[in-house]
Amino acid sequence: MIREHSDLLKKISGIPGSVSKKEAIYLYNLAKKCKSGVIVELGSWYGRSTICLGLGSRAGYGVKVYAIDPHTGSPDQRTYQKVNTFETFKQNIKNAELESVIEPVVATSEETAKNWDLPIELVFADASYYDYEETKKDFFLWSKFLTEGGIYTMHGTVPSVSGILEGIPLHGWEGPRRFLKDFIFGSKNLRVIAVKGTITAIQKTQKLTALDKIKNRAFQLKSALLRLNYRIYLIFTSLPSPVKKTLKAIFHA
Repeated sequence: MIREHSDLLKKISGIPGSVSKKEAIYLYNLAKKCKSGVIVELGSWYGRSTICLGLGSRAGYGVKVYAIDPHTGSPDQRTYQKVNTFETFKQNIKNAELESVIEPVVATSEETAKNWDLPIELVFADASYYDYEETKKDFFLWSKFLTEGGIYTMHGTVPSVSGILEGIPLHGWEGPRRFLKDFIFGSKNLRVIAVKGTITAIQKTQKLTALDKIKNRAFQLKSALLRLNYRIYLIFTSLPSPVKKTLKAIFHA
């Protein structure tokens, strides 16, 4: 691991969130390359992923990161009490010394998109990871602002066994999975460029080549295999402790 990635993981250590180490580094690397458009994050919570994007941008071309979140907490938090995560978010951003790069937007994705007029090079969508209709709405609200070659990253699309072993319960969600199947894998101008942890990265292009179409189908197969891998993992967790230790070493390799 290179030093800048090590520093990144230290910065986000202790901040609650569902972004794994592998995903954190991937978001950092994507943000570092951005120079022709801003970065938009849909769903910031306490700022774990925001800091990944902000540090990446600062290490690259310093483009603004717009962190969009009403800061009313996650769905499970709102079930039990009224929540406001904004003050903790602001403090975490301040501690990371990213106030000049990150622009908080305390509003919903839909409210913000109504008046949006900036070109976007990178979107990280983690606002409605479990719901099909919300996932679809967010994508079509924001993908139209992507620059040519811009990237839309969607969290929670596939299970991540390594993330679970890291202590982050990343199981993949039906909403994003269905959305990818219905609108992305067979698209004529959207290419899948990576699956990292639970993140699927989608790039806007004028027209897919024959090779792009093959790669889209290959990533669809990879997603299916990751779901199968997760099911096998669940079966193996019921095995005796020595076997679990061996499996943990394998999955972490």
